[in-house]
Amino acid sequence: MKIFMESIDSFIWEVVVHGPYVPMRVVKDEEVAKPRSEWSESEKKKAQYDLVAKNIITLTLTMDEFFRISQCSSAKKMWEVLEVTHEGIEDVKRSRKHSLIQEYELFRMQPEESIVDVQKRFTHIVNHLTRLGKVFYKEELNIKVLKCLDRSWQPITEKGTICIIFCSVLQKGSKRNQWYLESGCSKHMTSDLKKFTSLKLKAEGHVTYGDNNRGRILGRGTVGTENSTTIENVLYVEGLKHNLLSINQLYDKGYKVNFKSHGCTISNDCSGKVLFTGKRVNNIYLLDILETDSSNECLLSRSDESWLWHRKLAHIHTNHLNKLKSKDLVSGLPNIKFQDNRLCDACVKGKLIRSSFNSKDIVSTKNTLDVLHMDLFGASRVASLVGNLYALVVVDDYSRYTWTLFLAYKNYAYNAFKKLAKVLQNENGCCIKSIRSDHGVSFKMLDLKGFVKNMGYHIAFQPLGLSNKMV
Repeated sequence: MKIFMESIDSFIWEVVVHGPYVPMRVVKDEEVAKPRSEWSESEKKKAQYDLVAKNIITLTLTMDEFFRISQCSSAKKMWEVLEVTHEGIEDVKRSRKHSLIQEYELFRMQPEESIVDVQKRFTHIVNHLTRLGKVFYKEELNIKVLKCLDRSWQPITEKGTICIIFCSVLQKGSKRNQWYLESGCSKHMTSDLKKFTSLKLKAEGHVTYGDNNRGRILGRGTVGTENSTTIENVLYVEGLKHNLLSINQLYDKGYKVNFKSHGCTISNDCSGKVLFTGKRVNNIYLLDILETDSSNECLLSRSDESWLWHRKLAHIHTNHLNKLKSKDLVSGLPNIKFQDNRLCDACVKGKLIRSSFNSKDIVSTKNTLDVLHMDLFGASRVASLVGNLYALVVVDDYSRYTWTLFLAYKNYAYNAFKKLAKVLQNENGCCIKSIRSDHGVSFKMLDLKGFVKNMGYHIAFQPLGLSNKMV
């Protein structure tokens, strides 16, 4: 969003950060806002930036998010609401930052994990920490990458200085996923059992190599992952040192192989969609079937997929997700391991609690009707005999005497309290001094505020009053 706004005009983003521009003038040594009729052309242009920013923000929001910020008067307030909604309050950010720092410190390359997956996980953690204010230096990141790799990835040392360029390491790719395109091979074959998504074990004879040695065929299955294009009818051959793809079998299955001087592509002969892209290394064409054409694919890491299902299933715990998967209780649930390796913002917000106030041993009021606590609750699921669904509870702070008024509709609260106030004042011979309630809409209506003002009452809103506890 910041990049897009600054590409239009750099002042638009400044309005989002610092607030709208208001032309001012000095009157009697005080700065006051200029009337709109006295604005110059340059001042009108600066004030217009806030409207442009508001338009850009609203065009990118969903309907639910739009209703959330529709009452905001400036682009700055809109952005602050969206920040709290998607990133959380400072306590949530601090908790997430500590969790990510711990994940960064314990970051290690997992067994059988490709270097591409390591780069995705590492970049994901670093980008999130940078967004939360963590500062990294290039040397620090390089050393961290070196420490997390296993022994098969040895760092380059030059003159006693450790040097590594992560991008060049990524281009090297993982040798475990490399497949050789072979025109002399009659069938696809591999000896790596972990590459199969489905495998039917069955002895089918032998495969004869170029040096007249033979390898036993132990089964036949499908190679690939759930997020990539699969290769069917692949032989599981014992003792084979390389993964081989048969060009003849690819043509028989409706694929088209296009060889060039620097690499090759495998595409669907009917649709023309490119499925795999290979490279030429020492006059041999290699490809990684786990890396499909990026222009036709929406990338989603396994970690993101697991947390996506966590949100889909009402923020269920990852242990319960693993149980659902193991017992096959949910249709369409992917066959992945759900790990509790990071914090969910919504779950953290839901578990935040407000610090309680110390209870008072003395009564702060001296007479009845000094302070009245009010609260309105409803609608109840079951109506009363006369059809009332709401109840207005009024508690006197001094005597703890409680009045309960049953209402048919919420907007009847004003008239009900107006009548009760007159009765109480006549019966007790004293006036109501103060009223306390929560931030309910019924207590913020203009009629009630006007009545309280005319009668000389003081009304105060608080998050949790005595009447809430009584209810």
